[in-house]
Amino acid sequence: MTPRPVSALLVLSLVVPGIRSACTTREWCRREYLPRFGQFYCVAWNLTDIPHIPRDAREIIIAFNNFTRVTANSFPHPQCTALDLSYSQISSLDPGVFNGLDSLEKLLLKFNKLNELLPGTFDGLKSLRTLNMSHNQITGLELGVFSAPCVLPSLHSLQMSYNKIKVVLSGTFGGLPGLKRLNLTKNGMVHLEPGAFRGLGALLFLDLCENAIGGLRNNTFTGLRSLEVLTLVSNQIVHIEAGVFEGLPSLTKLDLRNNSLSRLTPKLFAGLKSLTELLLSSNKIAKIEMDAFEGLVSLEMLDLGQNMISLHNNIKQGKTNHTLVGPFEPLQSLLKLNLSNNMVVRIVFGMVTNPKLNQLDLRNNNIGSVQPGSFRGLQQLENLWISNNSLSTLEPDTFAGLRDIGNLCLSRNRLSTIHPGAFNHLTKLTKLSLSHNALSDLVQGTWQGLKCVEHLGLSYNRLTHIQAVDEHQLGKHPIATLADLTYFGKLYWAKILRLDHCNISRVEPGAFLGKANLEQLHLECNVLETIEEGTFRYLTYLQKLYLHDNRVSCLVPGGFRDLKSLQSLHLHNNRLDHLEQAVFEGLDSLKELMLHDNLLHSLSQETFSTLPRPVRLTLGVTHSFSWDCHALLWLKLEVCKKTIDMRSADWPHCGGGVNLEVLPCEMRE
Repeated sequence: MTPRPVSALLVLSLVVPGIRSACTTREWCRREYLPRFGQFYCVAWNLTDIPHIPRDAREIIIAFNNFTRVTANSFPHPQCTALDLSYSQISSLDPGVFNGLDSLEKLLLKFNKLNELLPGTFDGLKSLRTLNMSHNQITGLELGVFSAPCVLPSLHSLQMSYNKIKVVLSGTFGGLPGLKRLNLTKNGMVHLEPGAFRGLGALLFLDLCENAIGGLRNNTFTGLRSLEVLTLVSNQIVHIEAGVFEGLPSLTKLDLRNNSLSRLTPKLFAGLKSLTELLLSSNKIAKIEMDAFEGLVSLEMLDLGQNMISLHNNIKQGKTNHTLVGPFEPLQSLLKLNLSNNMVVRIVFGMVTNPKLNQLDLRNNNIGSVQPGSFRGLQQLENLWISNNSLSTLEPDTFAGLRDIGNLCLSRNRLSTIHPGAFNHLTKLTKLSLSHNALSDLVQGTWQGLKCVEHLGLSYNRLTHIQAVDEHQLGKHPIATLADLTYFGKLYWAKILRLDHCNISRVEPGAFLGKANLEQLHLECNVLETIEEGTFRYLTYLQKLYLHDNRVSCLVPGGFRDLKSLQSLHLHNNRLDHLEQAVFEGLDSLKELMLHDNLLHSLSQETFSTLPRPVRLTLGVTHSFSWDCHALLWLKLEVCKKTIDMRSADWPHCGGGVNLEVLPCEMRE
């Protein structure tokens, strides 16, 4: 049989370090060599010396051993392209240790105990592309290790995260002209000298996350003209000198999240003409000075969440006497702006005027008012979140100018009044969330201007009574005219309506006039006691109706007669103790009927005779009532004929504790 190459990951998954005794000879290790593929493995054998390795080996994996020290000229393998010495307790490497590895492209030294690197350590590795020394104890990088002229001319990726490098000296990486990725995460680093990255003209990604850097000085990033991504997340940066980023013309992403910045000074980001994403959340920013973002002509995403920004004091006179502008005015390419979790107390005209803005997040502030017209100029805004604030009233034309808005979230405020015209001209709005407010009444004209709303959320309000139009008006006026007089106005295209958790005690028959396109209606978790005939009149296309967790004790025959398209009816956890005949009449499309956790103790064949087959039925109970055995026997016959589907947990017991669910279908006669 032809030998097949062995995956290094497979070898490591089959070997647990420490369960084998030390290799007493080197013969076993030689048997791990697959000549055809040039692969040599000697993993987790507690070796203290480098084993004999065939000279023509092209891949050497001798990880999980106990070498401690590796001396010069240990690897005379000119054809080797990959060497793995990870997890081997190595504390020192002699200069010249890798001499002879002329073709080496990948070197793994992670999870060892290296505490220093000496100049000359990597001499001879002219083909090396990947070097990983993460998770060691390296305390510093002496000049000469990576700064000697072209010490590693082909290196593309250098991983040195999870070490103890406190300071990066000027010119430390000067001998790595081809380096593209440098990771110095989690080193406890406190200082970067000016010119620390000089010579890295090809670098694309620089990761300095989770260190202890307190500030950024001018010339820190000198020479990084190709850099595209700079991440400084979770440091202790308090101050950034103006001009520090001027030598980064190619930078597209700057991540400064979770630092201690308190102020953004003028022209702080000057020079970043290619920047498209700026992340500044979780700082302590309270002041954004005018012109702080000047020069960011390409910026599309700005994240300022979780700071201390108030904004209303950052408004100035625009270029004309009739305009006001805020600190974001220079960002003419901005698409997404996150201001959530700040200290904004009101929204005024001029605060945000970016014409291309698509998303604006104002969640979790303390906004108590919105000046009508504040959003004029945001013609392309599609998503606006103002949830978790302190709004109590919406004035007419509050959202004027938002001609393209599709999603508006106003949940978790204190809204008690919505004046007619508050939503004027929001002709493209499809989703409106007003849940978790204090709305107790909806006056005529509340929904004026909303022509395309498909999802309306009113959960957790105080709409105790859903009123209908006076039936005496029916036939005297067009439906369209009367629909505008109902609680939900001319929301003709609404498909989902959420009215759960509103303490609703009554829904008047005809309350949903003009809502024929409704597909889901949520009335669960209210205090409804009865479902009157005609309650759901006009809901021709309703597919799901949620009435569970109410106090319904009576279902009037014909109460669901108009729901020809209904597929799922949730009536569980109510107080139903019986079901009248023909109570489900008209439910020609029903597929699921949830009746569990009521007070039912009997049912008749006539009750379900009008239902289509098959239908999914739940009848499970949590109380000790016994059911009539004759009724359950009929139900068993229906289940056996597969016209009714029930799970084991849904079967109630009949008199004497008998469980007909266990009765075989063969015995049903």
